[in-house]
Amino acid sequence: PEQELQDAFKKMATKFHVRHLYADSKSKIDSVYARLQKGEAFSALARACFRNSNLQETAGDLGVLSWGDFDDLRLEEAVFKMQVGHYSQPVESKYGWHILFLENLTYQPLLTEQNYLVSKKSIRNRLWKRKLNQQSDERIHQLIQSKNIRMNVPLILELEKAQRKLKDNGLIGFSDIAQIADTPLENLLSAQPQAILALYDGGQWTVEDLRRSLFTVSPEILQSSLYRTVAVSLRNHFLLEIAKQKKIERLPEVRRELE
Repeated sequence: PEQELQDAFKKMATKFHVRHLYADSKSKIDSVYARLQKGEAFSALARACFRNSNLQETAGDLGVLSWGDFDDLRLEEAVFKMQVGHYSQPVESKYGWHILFLENLTYQPLLTEQNYLVSKKSIRNRLWKRKLNQQSDERIHQLIQSKNIRMNVPLILELEKAQRKLKDNGLIGFSDIAQIADTPLENLLSAQPQAILALYDGGQWTVEDLRRSLFTVSPEILQSSLYRTVAVSLRNHFLLEIAKQKKIERLPEVRRELE
């Protein structure tokens, strides 16, 4: 709608300097929020929330952001409602739970009607894509929840510990996804192929299933967390199965997305 396009254009003139605290569950973020309300410093809580040293040192600094920069619309909506120097209540995103802190905001000079007309098509395309992505994320989240997945955390941690040990010795490189099959990680997974990494309603996800699905997981995820690698590989498996059931995996646009 025209009003929505105009609202987005006006929001593009505002720049927000945002920090955040993160937790992977509602109970954990509620605990962090309670500590904030009792007077604990945001920076001190950031050191406890994050494993990433940069986020620890910068107190969860997300940098200066504007409309369209947020990867999750719920986070953007929360920031636009905030006042400088205040933190938000817990906000859920596709990544988990956050508490946002608005460090500062600035306004660009007033934009003109001509600027709007020039930008209008681009804004419409960005709005459409963002809404599509948001609905897609929510649909996938519902799908995963419906599967009632139970992770074998001890085994995943055991594999991750072994993987990190190999990586620390300089034996694993993630620069090229095609090289994954030739790395010690592949050998690590081949050692116990039938071990169960996760159970879900209707099936199970073994080490061998993960090994076969590694090509669907990005190098960044493989490098950062084996726990997340298992989760993403399982999610991708479900999506591929749906595509096959609906007989849409061969459609050109679906093929490109799958690849």
